[in-house]
Amino acid sequence: MKVTPFGELSIVKHRRIAGTIKTLTIKREPTGKWFACFAVEQEKVLPKENNGRKVGIDLG
Repeated sequence: MKVTPFGELSIVKHRRIAGTIKTLTIKREPTGKWFACFAVEQEKVLPKENNGRKVGIDLG
């Protein structure tokens, strides 16, 4: 990852970044570890429409 004014930084991604990155916050913990927090904008996912059918599940 390239960040001005820090230059080239190595990162470990724990999940895919979905959407458009809007802000990046870089912070250092008291332990000395650095973290990058991304705020992203993504499309709103609408819930599936109820089709009126029902399902019963017996877990016992």
